Amino acid sequence: MFAAVRTLDIGLGAEAIFTQRGKAVWYFDGSGTVADDVWTPTTDAKNAGDSKFAGVADGSVVPKTTGTAFNAALAGVVWETKVG
Repeated sequence: MFAAVRTLDIGLGAEAIFTQRGKAVWYFDGSGTVADDVWTPTTDAKNAGDSKFAGVADGSVVPKTTGTAFNAALAGVVWETKVG
């Protein structure tokens, strides 16, 4: 995951460059089965990674800035909370 910034200045295409200001490694493996709305993970399943962002101050760019933005991908999704 990256915390990124960009400028609104359109000079030389600068508005299309996303510069890293923080980064963290995160890994999720949802291997398992779902039955009756209950997830049973396998031994390979895990949710792991860095506990916090590490600062980036060397001007590195975010490796991928194309495709569907995360917020756009989740727009309109209806989330349900099931109790008992």
